[in-house]
Amino acid sequence: MQKGLDFLCVQKLFRKRDIKVNGRRLSQSVMLEVGDKVECFVEEHSKRGSIERIFEDDNVVVVCKPCGIEVCGEASMEGVLGALAVNRLDRNTSGVMIFAKNEEVRIALDKVFRKGLVHKHYICEVVGDSCFDGEMIDAYLFKDAKKAKVLISDKPKPNYVKIRTIFETLENRGKSSLVWCTLITGKTHQIRAQLAHMGYPIVGDNKYGNKEVKRTFGAKHQRLCCVELSCDNWEKVEYLTAKEKEMLNNLCGKRFVIEAKFE
Repeated sequence: MQKGLDFLCVQKLFRKRDIKVNGRRLSQSVMLEVGDKVECFVEEHSKRGSIERIFEDDNVVVVCKPCGIEVCGEASMEGVLGALAVNRLDRNTSGVMIFAKNEEVRIALDKVFRKGLVHKHYICEVVGDSCFDGEMIDAYLFKDAKKAKVLISDKPKPNYVKIRTIFETLENRGKSSLVWCTLITGKTHQIRAQLAHMGYPIVGDNKYGNKEVKRTFGAKHQRLCCVELSCDNWEKVEYLTAKEKEMLNNLCGKRFVIEAKFE
């Protein structure tokens, strides 16, 4: 605990056999003796306190989520921050997120997210030279829960939902290009699956790209980052109570921007 690891993180290390005592991997606790050498193999972001906090008040905390950590569940962002997630990012997607410090604030934040008053913008590196010019592209998405994957169609199909994303090419790099993405709808794996469907899989994305490309680019994680969250002015919004507006007052009209750093 003095090294910044919490109880849930240590339990996960045991399950993954990522703890050694005197060179021997362990899956359960043992009694230590003076002189024993304990080694824990844990990524830096799993340590409490390593999450970059962009903004914080009594009700919310805005952070930069690193790659490789879940938003909810065991040893997650919620556990590290002691706060409740409102929006989601995939485990291997980094970027700006807003967390609520109690359930009442979470409910208020959920309202503004659902009404589209918080806008999310991403930068990603895709395979190939893309030529997007800022157009809004519609498609249709089906979530296959059994395979933990989504399918994309250009035409309406039964059980498919309509998705909308704005894509703009920022830079072509020969074998890859940087793309700015603005979510109009926010469905599971929307950006990753839609780009792959159009022939531009995200570098490092095993699920919708391929592992050979990941090795070619030396990518540790999928190169997708939520670089901006911008909040509308909700002072006159009728579906928020006066108390909810007061709790979210410091977010109203604010814009949080980070630099995309890919691993």
